[in-house]
Amino acid sequence: ILSGVLDGKLDEAAWESAKTITDYRKSKKAGGEIVEVQTICKILPCKDRVYFGFKCIEEDMANVMVANRERRVWDGDRIELFLSPSGSTYDYYQFIAQFGERIFSMYFAEGGQIKPDPYAPEWEAKVHVDEDFWSVEMEIPLTAFYMTGNDNMSDTWLINPTRCRIDPRCRRGYVLSSACEIETDFWDFPNYLEIKDMPMRPAQ
Repeated sequence: ILSGVLDGKLDEAAWESAKTITDYRKSKKAGGEIVEVQTICKILPCKDRVYFGFKCIEEDMANVMVANRERRVWDGDRIELFLSPSGSTYDYYQFIAQFGERIFSMYFAEGGQIKPDPYAPEWEAKVHVDEDFWSVEMEIPLTAFYMTGNDNMSDTWLINPTRCRIDPRCRRGYVLSSACEIETDFWDFPNYLEIKDMPMRPAQ
């Protein structure tokens, strides 16, 4: 569905008709208002994989590049994507793509009480840096959801696309925003978005 090469640019024609999510906001605990510096999330479901694209608007890319120099995946500007391909709050996956192209993934069960080790799926993410934004393309094959049994796969997924943005002006030094109206943090499943017409892994 894409050109076959992940480059983070979101310039293929397929992205123009992709499902689009925006209006990122802070958690209700942090005020709940829509954040000034926005993020755009796009979703491209395919037969055996799903592509996610993120456009992270920025005011000063030069400062972003300096602020992210040699930062670890948990410290820098990053996208955190939470997915439940079963459509259930029982189990979910977390995929992180950091500005410096470091990636991380985790699986959680029993509403986040179980974090198995190791969980090592095959997936990719690439970052593109432009003048007033940076963007990410993620390619996640359905095989990455191997902790979820075939009988539990659904064509309606729960999703929370989020962003952590470094901002020295804030007390904490960063701003967390989500496309969902969450109460306190990214793990507030009751308010995750329902995305329909998503692929289901074949039995084989």
